[in-house]
Amino acid sequence: MTEIFFFAFLSLMALFYIKERIDYRKRKILFSTKGDYIHRLYTTVESIGRVVKIEDLLEKFVQEVVVQLEMESVYVLTYDFQTHQVTLTNKSKEYTQHQIDEVLVERLGLGDIKKTDHFYIAFIHQDVNYKRILVVDHNKTIYLKDEELLWLELLLLYLNNFIENTKMVEELLNQLKHMKEADNRQLPWLNKLLWLRFEEEKYQLAQELHDTILQEQLHIAREMDVLMHTKEKEEIPSKLIKLHEHMIISLNDLRGYCENLKPPLLDTLGLNAALEKLIQKIHKRANFVLIYD
Repeated sequence: MTEIFFFAFLSLMALFYIKERIDYRKRKILFSTKGDYIHRLYTTVESIGRVVKIEDLLEKFVQEVVVQLEMESVYVLTYDFQTHQVTLTNKSKEYTQHQIDEVLVERLGLGDIKKTDHFYIAFIHQDVNYKRILVVDHNKTIYLKDEELLWLELLLLYLNNFIENTKMVEELLNQLKHMKEADNRQLPWLNKLLWLRFEEEKYQLAQELHDTILQEQLHIAREMDVLMHTKEKEEIPSKLIKLHEHMIISLNDLRGYCENLKPPLLDTLGLNAALEKLIQKIHKRANFVLIYD
């Protein structure tokens, strides 16, 4: 029985180990994690997501990798496809030069992390002329665990998206700057974007008015039509009082729509007073706790 127990125990351990290896290779799933890497990923993404320039974004990314992986030799290199030269992106750091295989660099794809004799190399971002890669020098003594490799791979995917979005914002700002320096004419695509956004807002407002104020007015009109043809004269005063109350509520709702579209305090007393009034209105009809500063 003891031999059977140990045989079954060791067989299950081996099975789970093999399953974990296969899951990590095929689906990037770990059977168990030994550190709080999901929380680390969340805090890191939140930290680097606030940066608005690509250079600052890469600098912040390197700092986070150094802190989380506890490794000092972390660099971001730029590979030029035309000259086949590798340069250090961050000029403030000194790079310990190692021979980098150009074929390996060119084959790196999104999410790839390769281990060589001297360093880990990973794909960050690529455009027409350049490819940015991450180099983590392990000096043949430090080996990243599966959890750390998975954390780094997910972070690189986020970073690639951040760089793409940041490039789009920078290109937009440059176009607006050139437009202002040229002749102050608006760009055609900007006019179209503003027009589409304005039409969307009008559609939403029309839908809200149709579903609220208009339905209430139709209800009041039908009730008035019933009163005009009723034969029970003694019930007319009480029904008129209810209709009057409905009309007052409908008018208050309509006034609220007008105030939301054009807050009167915004022009007279400024943004702070308008926000205070808006928060007071929400407090009156909200069934939740609203904390504001």
